[in-house]
Amino acid sequence: MDEPSFSPEFQRKYQILGKLGEGGMGMVFKAMHRSLMRTAAIKVIHASSFDDEKAIQNFLGEAQLCAKLSHPNIVKVYEASIEGGNPYIAFEYIQGNTLAERIRQTPNFPLKDALTITVQVLEGLTVAHEQGIVHRDIKPENVLIDHEGNAKIADFGIAKRSAAKTAKSKDWVLVGTPAYMSPEQAWGDEATERSDIYSAGSVLYEMLAGQPPFTGNTMQLVSQKMNSEPKSVKELRPEVPQQLADIVTGALARKPEDRFEMAEDFANKLRKARSFLDKWMAEERGERPKSRVGNSARLSTTSIKLPPSPPVPPPPPPTLQDLLKQLMLEASRKQWWQQHGALVASIALAS
Repeated sequence: MDEPSFSPEFQRKYQILGKLGEGGMGMVFKAMHRSLMRTAAIKVIHASSFDDEKAIQNFLGEAQLCAKLSHPNIVKVYEASIEGGNPYIAFEYIQGNTLAERIRQTPNFPLKDALTITVQVLEGLTVAHEQGIVHRDIKPENVLIDHEGNAKIADFGIAKRSAAKTAKSKDWVLVGTPAYMSPEQAWGDEATERSDIYSAGSVLYEMLAGQPPFTGNTMQLVSQKMNSEPKSVKELRPEVPQQLADIVTGALARKPEDRFEMAEDFANKLRKARSFLDKWMAEERGERPKSRVGNSARLSTTSIKLPPSPPVPPPPPPTLQDLLKQLMLEASRKQWWQQHGALVASIALAS
């Protein structure tokens, strides 16, 4: 795609600061909204990526719907419109890098970091799914990591049209990126919330194993997804606890009904895994978890024999003052009975 020539009207709204990237669909520019003094990322998509004018309008409608999403783990969509005949979307500008870059730069991705990032992605997906929005193209390139280490999902509203069309006997259209798309997407069916769950599981798999669940060209990937199960992530990285590997396998089930029902269910499993990770890894290494050792040490103190307590000394003998007080108390009791005893006896006999 040739670099667009922005109209005077567009340039009155935005100051283009430079090009951030380019792909098969279009280009991304860093820009400043002049009146709001707000930095944005402008993604300009070539009109040839759409079938017709109706498809462009549907795209703009979806992008405007996504602009209503507000969550710390979703890149905010500011607006969507057309410039020079090409649709564009203005996004929140995130200063950082993509998860794809982070994976390339980080061999043996830390397990806890992988879980934390995936949980954040799933939290963003939960909000989108509650609004009836399916991303359709969760992949490391569409997860941005800001300078504070927070994950943000990008390209909401774009993903539905982001995949190349592949000619097949049923005129199927692949919606998504083959390495991360779900088997039903590879089959040509409409993506659902569980399709996003599969893609999020594929991203987690790559962070843990260093590669996606399946590799190859587009047709090989489609065939594998529809007919094969991926290797357990533990086969590629033995230090991954079996319990965590089982969670990943569950997210990558071929049949949608065999996966987690909701993104939040998957996130809850990973939160629990994160809290148990040190214990599971210790058990994998054949070690006693530190917490258990500490408990044993605390419990073992109960069996220690303590030295006998010193004998209690006898009380001191009563003083003369104590004896006088005792005699006066007894005398007062005797005098009371002499005065009131008859009355007490008559009441007792009457009852």
